[in-house]
Amino acid sequence: MTELRELFIYIHPVAMSLGLLLGLLTLRSGLALRRWRLIKRGARAPLKRKHLLLAKINVAWISIGFVFGPIAMGWALEKEVFRSTHAGLGATALTLWITAAILGHRLEVGQVTPPREVHLGVALGAILVSAIAAVFGYSLLP
Repeated sequence: MTELRELFIYIHPVAMSLGLLLGLLTLRSGLALRRWRLIKRGARAPLKRKHLLLAKINVAWISIGFVFGPIAMGWALEKEVFRSTHAGLGATALTLWITAAILGHRLEVGQVTPPREVHLGVALGAILVSAIAAVFGYSLLP
């Protein structure tokens, strides 16, 4: 049982680090789509498909990974959950990721209100807050 707990402690930070990396790849694909819109060169459909696929996988990954944080904290580390700066930042980041997804979905179905720049700003905020949460989270590891 102890070995499983030790392993479980590291599942959340590894999963969330991969989620942050996937978020950066999603940002890159979104910026490529934005660049296409500004200069209108090449095919748009493959860029859009790639961005939508990465974005949907990323938000699902981040959401599932978020659940592992309190489990790792409470069960594996035997500490109180949601009592750290990391937890608050993580909850804020998840809220931003979900908000970016909602705004992105509105764009996907043709609703351009609010504008694309708001979607980009919220996504950038999600990445920034996630990176800050990661820094605070690593201080919780044994």
